[in-house]
Amino acid sequence: MSNNRRSIRITTDAVVDVAYEKEVVLFHKIRDISQGGICIEVSSLEPVGSLVDLSISFPGVDEGLECSGEVVRASEKPVRNVGIRFLDLTAEQKELLRVFLDSQGKDRGDVR
Repeated sequence: MSNNRRSIRITTDAVVDVAYEKEVVLFHKIRDISQGGICIEVSSLEPVGSLVDLSISFPGVDEGLECSGEVVRASEKPVRNVGIRFLDLTAEQKELLRVFLDSQGKDRGDVR
């Protein structure tokens, strides 16, 4: 199986609220996050191609990240999860994400 990821992924204790087409689900556990997107644990799978709105809360950071994304992967294993690619991040959003990822990688040493 090939790995098409372009960014280093970081495990985190951050949570995300997700607005799907028909529902809003609060406090999804983030499995990992990168400059390109996130993988989150979900109770039900969304179809690949679904557009979602995200509100990510970073631990220890006052400012969160509000953005849009597209479901690019949905899997039942090892736990039910979806991969979401960030769409159209502003320069400020990219910088906030970069600073958070850098702090997590240095503090915890679990860059994958």
